[in-house]
Amino acid sequence: MAVPSSESVAPEQFAALRTRVEAIDAAFSAAAGFSALGDAARRDLARPDPRSAGFLTEGGYGHVWPTRSDPAERRWELAVTVDPTAEPTRRVTLLRLLLGHVANSGGGRAVWWVPGADTDSDADAASVGLEPTRNLLRMEATLPLAGDAPAAPDVTLRSEEHTSELQSHSFISYAVFCLKKK
Repeated sequence: MAVPSSESVAPEQFAALRTRVEAIDAAFSAAAGFSALGDAARRDLARPDPRSAGFLTEGGYGHVWPTRSDPAERRWELAVTVDPTAEPTRRVTLLRLLLGHVANSGGGRAVWWVPGADTDSDADAASVGLEPTRNLLRMEATLPLAGDAPAAPDVTLRSEEHTSELQSHSFISYAVFCLKKK
């Protein structure tokens, strides 16, 4: 089987590519019932880190960005969305490209959060050297708090941006895959 062609996308090109990326993720979302990109990838598309990169294939998009929590840690996040009508090899191709970017940028820990993880996700992750590090099971919370129910004194309510992210993730099972150190 031929390797699909891909286009590397630099951070300064993200804005121009956003419509194409959203169309691919919309096709994925229509089939799966949720987005594969997530809020963090969308934030980086809107306000990219100069070390971020994107890779576009016919019917697929992969995005990689360094986490901003601890620059010394050298941790990278990966997101992949593939139109369900595209070749099944698209996701693996994109993962290889994303991991290549991490390696060419000095390495570090690569983390792929997979919404709706299944056995295909496990196989794709294993084929590129990623291994599951934990599973997050379904967690539910109704937000905001109903009526006049006060929050506990030691609880700080999050901003709307974080609340939206929590709500969008609260009904989806995730698996996390990290690059296995040899």
